[in-house]
Amino acid sequence: MEFETLTLPFAASHYLVAPQGLCQAAVPHRYSPVFSAPPEALEERLLRLIKLEPGMIERLQDKEEGQHTYVQRSFFLNLPEIVTFQACAEGEGKSSIAIYSRSETALPDFGGNKYRVESWLGYLEESFETVW
Repeated sequence: MEFETLTLPFAASHYLVAPQGLCQAAVPHRYSPVFSAPPEALEERLLRLIKLEPGMIERLQDKEEGQHTYVQRSFFLNLPEIVTFQACAEGEGKSSIAIYSRSETALPDFGGNKYRVESWLGYLEESFETVW
C-alpha cells in the first residue's frame, strides 16, 4: 500500500493517522506526533503490542518499506478489518507513524477503527517522548 497515493473512501469505516506531508491524495484524520526514537524502535514496540491483540493475523510484511498489514475481526459484527502501519524517519533519531485501519465492507464500524488506531498511538506516546 502506498500512503503517498492513498485515497480515502466515502464510507466512514476507516481511520488514518499519518505524518504531515506523507499523504498527497488524502487528508489524515489526525497527524502523527514525532517521537524521539528511530523508526525501528517504533516498529518494534508496535509489533510487540500487536502480538498481544486478540485475533490479529499478519497478512503482509514489506521489509523494504518497513510496512506491516494485519487483519483483525470487528468486535460487534465479526467482519474483517485491515490495519497497515509504517514507521517513518523524521531526521536524526526521530520518527513518526502512519497507520491506516479500515473495514473490508462499507458497513459501519461503530468507531472500532478509530479506537484501535488511537489506542496504538496512546501506547506509543506512553512509550516514547514526543517532540511534536
